[in-house]
Amino acid sequence: MALLIAVTGLYGAVAYVVELRQPELAVRSAIGATRDHLLAVVLRDLRTMVGLGTLGGILVGVAAQRVVGAALGVEVEAVPWFIVGTVTCIAVIVIAAASLPVLRIARLDPSDVLRRTV
Repeated sequence: MALLIAVTGLYGAVAYVVELRQPELAVRSAIGATRDHLLAVVLRDLRTMVGLGTLGGILVGVAAQRVVGAALGVEVEAVPWFIVGTVTCIAVIVIAAASLPVLRIARLDPSDVLRRTV
């Protein structure tokens, strides 16, 4: 259940960030950027944001795991496959959340997008 809530929040935040960049992406499209180039630009910027957030989440999660384990008097080991699975899930969600708005923007006429944002 927690994963579903996290995925929904992450998808919404990433899609919103991409939607805010509609005018920029429309200008890039107007001067000849392909759909793949637009997606690459967005993913390059999101990579930093999501990478730092994921790294921070892993560090806080491992630290919290150790604190709770110490408080309960048990030794809790970090499960590497769980961390890898979580990072993979986050990466897939970010790519999907960025791809859908970018593909929609790439199909639109750049002048229409710019006219709506002014």
